[in-house]
Amino acid sequence: PMGYDNLFVPTYTHSIFTVDNHGLMFPIAGLLSMYSAYMGLALTNQILRDYVIRMQYNRDRELIFVTRITPWGSTEEEVFETAHLEILPPAVRTGLQHLSANHDDGLLDVTCMSTQKSLVLYNEDKYWNPSLRAEFLDKVYNLWKPDLYDNSYLRRIETLQATNDLALGTQEHESIEQKRQ
Repeated sequence: PMGYDNLFVPTYTHSIFTVDNHGLMFPIAGLLSMYSAYMGLALTNQILRDYVIRMQYNRDRELIFVTRITPWGSTEEEVFETAHLEILPPAVRTGLQHLSANHDDGLLDVTCMSTQKSLVLYNEDKYWNPSLRAEFLDKVYNLWKPDLYDNSYLRRIETLQATNDLALGTQEHESIEQKRQ
């Protein structure tokens, strides 16, 4: 027997199954293309969904109303508590100066700690109310410790290590750690 005899789709041109197989292939191909288009649209929406087009406080400034674009082009509004919003610090402390949030035209990634949803905000001044920006940023930078953006402590440890004056895990290193806290 030939290898072609074991295929699902027959390779010969005329048989009793030819019309049946071709009759099934057109609806299946149509359904697969529609499903692929749907999944492509859903993936694009999932990627672009985090961008906020409008954000406003309530009267007490405890809630934030966030407007985003739906996959069908309309807008939807979600409500978040201000106390649950946080800009999470990066796990790696080096290279903070290269973060997008530090650029004038960069992006801020705010996470709701309650729902784990991400909000991407533009950092440029023209998108912000100047009187509310400082207040909002003060509320969402709670998890950042000073040594994340002030690397003087890390530079001191690296300098001491480079000169072999400090070995990590020794008593001198522990005393520096205690002074830091």
